Amino acid sequence: MTWYLYLLGFLSVAVGGYIILYTDETRSYFKKFISEDEKKLRLLGIIPFILGVLFFISAFWGSALTFLIILSLLMIAKGIFIFLNPNGMAKALSDWWQNKASDRTYRFAGLIMVILGIVVVSAAQ
Repeated sequence: MTWYLYLLGFLSVAVGGYIILYTDETRSYFKKFISEDEKKLRLLGIIPFILGVLFFISAFWGSALTFLIILSLLMIAKGIFIFLNPNGMAKALSDWWQNKASDRTYRFAGLIMVILGIVVVSAAQ
């Protein structure tokens, strides 16, 4: 299952780098991908939940077990949060991310993704 850790780590580095370099394209892609419909947004919560469960299972093959388990539990919690959408908070967060977040915010999120991806790849060894 270390292959899954490598896959998510390298994917995180690639997507984070893309967000840093192509901020405007990323913003327009998110506007197309993340629907305005709350039911479709709730269904998107299944993706981080499933990825988090697989990440949790894969964490036991990594060298930094505690860090990987905490990261996987955060992914699972994110999926549950988006799926349940308490008081419309996930919808409000999605609207903010699409319309009000600045380019600096996107680049900072991309930088965090790159750093976390590198840490996951190094923890998979």
